[in-house]
Amino acid sequence: MTSTLAGAKRLVVKIGSALLVEQDAGTLKRAWLEALVEDVAALKADGIEVLIVSSGDRKSTRLN
Repeated sequence: MTSTLAGAKRLVVKIGSALLVEQDAGTLKRAWLEALVEDVAALKADGIEVLIVSSGDRKSTRLN
């Protein structure tokens, strides 16, 4: 963990559709999402509360 987050008790992560979806194929970026899950699990194991919010963009709901 970087020194910037060393004393953090809560982390808010905003995820936009560009991070979740391959724009050309319209498919979910599964590897990226799995890596995010691993990172969140590690933070939770360290006692950090993680809040994930979306941009609200509807593109992320139009997966092929």
